[in-house]
Amino acid sequence: MNIIGSNLIVLKEIGSTNEYAYDLLSQSKQIDGTIVLTYFQTNGKGQGKNLWISEKNKNLLLSIILQPDFLDIEKQFYLSMIISLGILNTIRKYTSEEIKIKWPNDIFLAGKKVAGILIKNILSGKKIKNSIIGIGLNINQYQFNELENIATSMAKMENKEFDLKKVLDELIINLNYYYNKLRKNKYVEIKKEYLENLYKLNIQSNFELPAINNTPSKSFSGKITGIDESGRLLVETQGEIKTFMHKEIIFHFKHHPSPPRL
Repeated sequence: MNIIGSNLIVLKEIGSTNEYAYDLLSQSKQIDGTIVLTYFQTNGKGQGKNLWISEKNKNLLLSIILQPDFLDIEKQFYLSMIISLGILNTIRKYTSEEIKIKWPNDIFLAGKKVAGILIKNILSGKKIKNSIIGIGLNINQYQFNELENIATSMAKMENKEFDLKKVLDELIINLNYYYNKLRKNKYVEIKKEYLENLYKLNIQSNFELPAINNTPSKSFSGKITGIDESGRLLVETQGEIKTFMHKEIIFHFKHHPSPPRL
């Protein structure tokens, strides 16, 4: 069953596809799987207060409205997993470069950010009534200015441009494939594939605990061993497994001292 893409809204230009999708939901019930697509955002959203910067008519910028009321709140991170896998396998069709999922919401191509995910869940009791899933995928953009060392695109990696419509069609196929797996409760399969593609899994790496109140930031070395059922990152350090929520830990990169801000 193909739910994602059952209804496609294409906008020439918009502030934010996620905000547009949220406004649609606030007005009336939407068709499950509706995609709001644009080729230029004036106020694209990243994590927190970050913006998603994208050149006009170069990349895919979309938000998906889902009604995953079959999914318990405790398992909501599985949405992030299947979206990540859908994007990853779409990109993998077009390049032989290494592709990884950087926990919790980025896709890395050859060690640089090529896509980001932003999910907003609307809850009803212990179920997820609606999800708005924002996706930004860098396809034909070559210049990233101050983000040059941490961002990339499919075209930049392959030195050729891609048909945005064909990539979108492939993305929709892959997202439906993994969403159907989730609907069939294939949790073990999903998590296994997610971990197989997790950035820095079982590799000794450098991290940072961000400054909180009067506590200064602190760098440490550790090894990602996986995620728990809530989607928290598991890091082994000094013989102990510690768990981290998003923004409780920062990855250190050789080519840049701070995490990507796209």
